[in-house]
Amino acid sequence: MGGVGVAITVFFVLLVMMNTSLLTAFLVALVPVGICLAYIFGFRQGKPPGYDRDCFEHWFSGGGFARRFRPSAIFVTRFRRNNHESRRGQQP
Repeated sequence: MGGVGVAITVFFVLLVMMNTSLLTAFLVALVPVGICLAYIFGFRQGKPPGYDRDCFEHWFSGGGFARRFRPSAIFVTRFRRNNHESRRGQQP
């Protein structure tokens, strides 16, 4: 609804205050409506929740769509210990 409100405001400002033609005011006022429709059908309609925020975050901060995996020291220590324990009985 924000796009329609902005479009009506722009239309009347251009038509009444700036004295432009009816066609020019109408065409310029269609821009906010077009932007809102592009956002709705491109990022919201039929997409999972948070898809629009993920896209904007990816574009502006370079982050991914999922959390980054960073192995902690505990995981690395356990992996090394378990790996060495399993090789103790084996001959090289």
